Amino acid sequence: MAAAKLTLELDYDFDFYLLGIRSDLSDYRLAYGLNGHLEIQLKRSEHNLELEAGKGESPIEFTIYEFEEPEMDRDWFLVSNRGSQLIQTQDQGLFSGQDETYRTDFLLPELKTFDYLLVVHGLLGHQQEERLQKMVREVTGIQAQKDVDPEHLRHRDRLLFLDQ
Repeated sequence: MAAAKLTLELDYDFDFYLLGIRSDLSDYRLAYGLNGHLEIQLKRSEHNLELEAGKGESPIEFTIYEFEEPEMDRDWFLVSNRGSQLIQTQDQGLFSGQDETYRTDFLLPELKTFDYLLVVHGLLGHQQEERLQKMVREVTGIQAQKDVDPEHLRHRDRLLFLDQ
């Protein structure tokens, strides 16, 4: 008798608005600027997003700012696209302390030109998306922005941690 082979296919729903942002601002300054222009209240999450690296290596960490807007049934996330990973620690002697070496990696390598990702879960109409882009463009320190279709991203599953 032949054994039956079953295949499980998972089809995730990437139903959110994604905006790539290029900026030299630190994450907290960008969150502050977005809060002022978008009239939201992004706050630093208690936990970073951690992606597993190679075996025996420390995870790669990405900062997250979040805001829940229950009256509009929306959740906002500002996520750093550049994460850091501690790869080496060396003792420098009695008085120098320790020397730490970090490696930078990307949450979405296909979007290397963007430093941050603004993710909005919940319904946004076309006019609301255009208004959002215009308001983000007005934030001092943002050099570029672009709306991105998550369906065309190879590593889009890395954004599933935001799905609520």
